[in-house]
Amino acid sequence: LIAQEVDFAGSVTPFSTADIKLHGDLQNLPTVATAVTVVYNLPTLHNSSSSVLLNATVLPLIFTGNITWWNNSMIQALNPDKDMPRIRIRPIVHGSSSGTTGLFTAALSSMNSYFQDTVGASELPAWPAFPTRIDSPKDPGQIISLHANEGSITW
Repeated sequence: LIAQEVDFAGSVTPFSTADIKLHGDLQNLPTVATAVTVVYNLPTLHNSSSSVLLNATVLPLIFTGNITWWNNSMIQALNPDKDMPRIRIRPIVHGSSSGTTGLFTAALSSMNSYFQDTVGASELPAWPAFPTRIDSPKDPGQIISLHANEGSITW
């Protein structure tokens, strides 16, 4: 739209205030609500009667590499009915610009000031380097990486 190559388009994220001011004829028209969910690969818990609970304290710490084991005391405290396995957490992050990544990082930034200061809300964030992080170039790659790596987590 901004390059005037098309007359209308859909996007996961709305135009920024700066884009609207610069290109006065742009409009955000919400047509669909989008949900971003967290998924993980923990085969040892597949027979569990419920999902692993992760909250607004734990998720930002996982995606900054500060919580690195599934049996971390903070995760175990949220899941007292489960014997969380001693498996490394392998966060899978998107390596290219993505509206879904923008939504996910905006949510984590709103949950945790450390995440906001370290990563921030961005469609193409500069993820901190940590040894268990897996970089995936595109959305389908995230799911392929999730299935291939025990202990992995992504959105």
